[in-house]
Amino acid sequence: MKKLLAFVLYVVMWFLPLWYKVRYIFLKPIKHSPTKLDIKDVEKELDTLIKNFVYTYDGVKEIGDAIVPPDYALYQLQNSKLFDDCDGFHAAAYELLTKAGYKTSLVTSLNDNVMSNHVMVLFEHDRNLYLVNYNTVKNVFKGPIDNLSIQEFNNGLRTLFTKECNSQSRYMFGTVFTKSRWFKRINLYKFFKNK
Repeated sequence: MKKLLAFVLYVVMWFLPLWYKVRYIFLKPIKHSPTKLDIKDVEKELDTLIKNFVYTYDGVKEIGDAIVPPDYALYQLQNSKLFDDCDGFHAAAYELLTKAGYKTSLVTSLNDNVMSNHVMVLFEHDRNLYLVNYNTVKNVFKGPIDNLSIQEFNNGLRTLFTKECNSQSRYMFGTVFTKSRWFKRINLYKFFKNK
């Protein structure tokens, strides 16, 4: 039954990004200036953001997209409060890291235990891959990603996400946002391996 639920969620996550466009079409984009953020200061900046984050479960409107626009999420965390779940906080972290010049992707881990599905952020610095899970940053692999095969890459991510989510990770979606702020799915291996 859990595998069936995970598969249904997989289908929903893949085929319903149009609802995202409908929901946020009238929400005006917020311009964030590029900022300098050293790798050693990322956790400190995330600690600042998490103080304005109030974990709130998604309602019916969030089914099928569950991601607020990153520019809006970052603005909320920097200026007031953001009431959302993991995807909202990590959308803000995605925006913060992207504006700092890092190659960044949101990543959705769909797990055996559907209630432990989770959105986090992956970013690359000096060919090393890092995972952001709320206000912690972890180096994903012991060295640069250049010599990893697709199998080593996917197995490493699956093992890490299983540990982070306390449930066997089955499917992973990479998500990035275009300049017009709509999101698109990406192949994580190709995205981070390309220089």
